[in-house]
Formats: sequence, C-alpha cells, structure tokens
Amino acid sequence: MELPIFVAFARRHTRWWRGALAGAAGTALTHPVLWFGWPRVVHWAADSEWWQGMPALLTAVPPGDLTVWSGELTVCAVESVTFWLLAGRLPIRVAVAAAFIANAASFGLGQLLRALGWWP
Repeated sequence: MELPIFVAFARRHTRWWRGALAGAAGTALTHPVLWFGWPRVVHWAADSEWWQGMPALLTAVPPGDLTVWSGELTVCAVESVTFWLLAGRLPIRVAVAAAFIANAASFGLGQLLRALGWWP
C-alpha cells in the first residue's frame, strides 16, 4: 500500500522507478524491525529503572500503546531518510511528507480492517 504513495511523491522530482526502489528499500528495512525488534526494545525499556524514573505522564502509557506510537514515528524517520537518500534530487520535506503519509495510510487501513473484524 505504501509503494504507490512513494512513487507519487517521487514522480515530480525523479524517475518513478527510483521512487519505487527507494520506497521499497525503506519499507524492507523498517518492517521487520518494527514487527519483531521494536516491541522487545520498548518492553525492555518500560521494565528498566531508567523508565521508572521518567515523569508519571510517560510511565502511565501502556507499553503496547508506547510500542505502536514510538515505532511508527521511528519508522517514519528512518523511511524519510532512506527515501531522501535513495530517490535522489528530491527535497527533504517531500521525503518526510511521503513517509508520514504512506505510513499513516497503511496504519489507518490496518486499524480499519481490525475494526471491521477482517484482520486479527
């Protein structure tokens, strides 16, 4: 779902296939980390003494919610940089917008499918 969004953002600045490759590279880099590594990092941090010393507003956030929001923001940051570096000749603001819109769209679709009972 994200790839057409990356291509659409890249088309005004470079060849479509560079946008496709850059978007695919960012997604391939971040997807396994978000699904398999990030939850472990967040749960480890939430159990640490360092986290327990944080302000109550932060420590009140359930680890599951913290995993989702911090993970999505981290993915957007990494994909922005990856897209910017690999797509070539596009402004950083375009790369950031593409990454945030692509990830918001896929996250939103996932939430919609869950709400409809079509995805676990």
